[in-house]
Amino acid sequence: MLKYCYDCKELTPTVSLTPHPVFSGFPFSVMTAGHFCCGKNYYTERNEQNFYLLLLTLHGKGEISYLSNTFFLPENTAVLIDCHFYHKYKTSGSDNWEFLWLHLTPGSISFYHHLFTQNKPSAVHFSSSEKIAAYHYAIMNNVKKSGLSGYSQISNLISSLLTLLLENYLNIDTAVSALSADVEQIKEFIHIHFRESLSIDDMLQQIHLSKYHFIRTFKKQVGITPYSYLLYYRINQSKRLLATTNNTLDEIAFQVGFSNTNNYIQQFKRVVGIPPNTYRRQQQHFLA
Repeated sequence: MLKYCYDCKELTPTVSLTPHPVFSGFPFSVMTAGHFCCGKNYYTERNEQNFYLLLLTLHGKGEISYLSNTFFLPENTAVLIDCHFYHKYKTSGSDNWEFLWLHLTPGSISFYHHLFTQNKPSAVHFSSSEKIAAYHYAIMNNVKKSGLSGYSQISNLISSLLTLLLENYLNIDTAVSALSADVEQIKEFIHIHFRESLSIDDMLQQIHLSKYHFIRTFKKQVGITPYSYLLYYRINQSKRLLATTNNTLDEIAFQVGFSNTNNYIQQFKRVVGIPPNTYRRQQQHFLA
C-alpha cells in the first residue's frame, strides 16, 4: 500500500542506486536519498515495502505514526522506520517541513532499528544538524560515483551516521543520562562479585531504582539485560580459565559463579556455540 500527497520541492536532486549482487557483502547500502522541503499538505502513507527509511528534520516539524505510536519529528531529530510495517508521516502545522531522507537496504540496519524501537518508537534528538547533513550529502555524492570505492564509502558513512544517532539516542534526556552512573556502578559490582550467587535484588541494593526501571534503563544503556550481562561476564571469565589453567570444569564453574556444572556447560555451549572442553582443546592447540 502506498498513498501520498506530493506537496514538496526537491532542494537537491534525488539520487538512486541499485546495488549489484557482487557488492552485497557490504553491511549497509542506500537505495535512494534526497532533501525535501514540504508544504502543509504533504504526507506519505505505506506498508509492505522492502527497505528502511531514515528521516532527519532540519527545519519545521513532521508528525509520524508508526508501530501504534504517534509522535512529532521537530528540528534536529531523526527516526528510523522499517517500511514493511504500516507508517505515515506528514507535515505538522502550517510551516514547511524540511528534511533529509534515506531509503536503506535491509540487513545490518535491522539491528539499529531494534535498538531504537526496543521500548517504543520515538524521535532521536541530535545536538546539531551540521554533522548529520555532512554524512547525508557525502552518501549522496558517493551514490553518483558507484563502483567498489563508492559502495565501500557509502557503507562506512551509513555506519558512522547510525553510530552518531545511537550515541545521541543513549543520551536522549538528562534523566537517562544521569542514570548512566547507576548502570556503570552495577557493571562494576558485577565485575567484583560475579563469583557469588547474584540476583537482580542484590544489584538493586546498590542503587535506588525500581526493578522495572532498573532493568529497562540497563538494557537501554548496555543493550542487554543485567542478567545477560552477568552471564556473559561469567562465561568470558571461564574462557580465560579454560585457556590458562588445568582446573576441572567443576572447579571453573564454581570459580565463575555457577552452582551447577551441568548448567555451566549448557550455558557455555549456548553462548559460545561449543562445549567448554572443546573450547579448551582449541585454545591449547592455538597456544601450542
